[in-house]
Amino acid sequence: MELLKYVQQTSGHLASLADLAGNVVPGFTLTAKGLDALAKLDLNARGKTAADLRGDIESRLDALGLTFIVVINDLDRLEPAQAVETLRLVRSVTDFSRFRYVMCYESDVLAHAVQQGLGVQDGHQYLLKIVPLWFSLPCPEAFTSRRHFNEDALQINCDVHGTGPDAKTAATLTRAADVSGEALAAPREVFQAASAVRFRSPSVEDYVWFPDQCLLQLIRVTNP
Repeated sequence: MELLKYVQQTSGHLASLADLAGNVVPGFTLTAKGLDALAKLDLNARGKTAADLRGDIESRLDALGLTFIVVINDLDRLEPAQAVETLRLVRSVTDFSRFRYVMCYESDVLAHAVQQGLGVQDGHQYLLKIVPLWFSLPCPEAFTSRRHFNEDALQINCDVHGTGPDAKTAATLTRAADVSGEALAAPREVFQAASAVRFRSPSVEDYVWFPDQCLLQLIRVTNP
């Protein structure tokens, strides 16, 4: 109940965020309406402040002895106003001692969104106030992406045919991955190309040689 009361005091922000999610994920629009209604209920009969509620929640979390990790991915894909609202929401709950937040984003893109959404000159400086600890993940090496695609393609071939490819097919597939896979820029593209092969291969395996299927999907993904 204490947590529900605390959510009530912040439900205006949560309802906006859930309403935004409703445009993408079916069912979240109902969540937004429920949070909006929650804000209008009289749950706080004893008149506790947000600080009092936070203290009660903290003591109960300590009693549980659990730590929660919240992962927020693709922040850089939000519209500027949405990105700013999400950052503000995270900022409002980061002082719960047993919660850890991991936010994944392209720094330059999110900083630009903050500049547009807030009208500030330096989005990077604003992010430093929200994110106390940050580090960059290097892009995967080209040969790693090619290897991953080749491994996925070999597994798909086994799944479709019930056995591994012959030597000629395997060698041609490796050459296709080495040449056209050179342009794979991110793990997402490896996944997209492999998923397309998995989806299409059963229906065209009698008409298109498997290495050619892989080559065509690599070209499609890397040169849309």
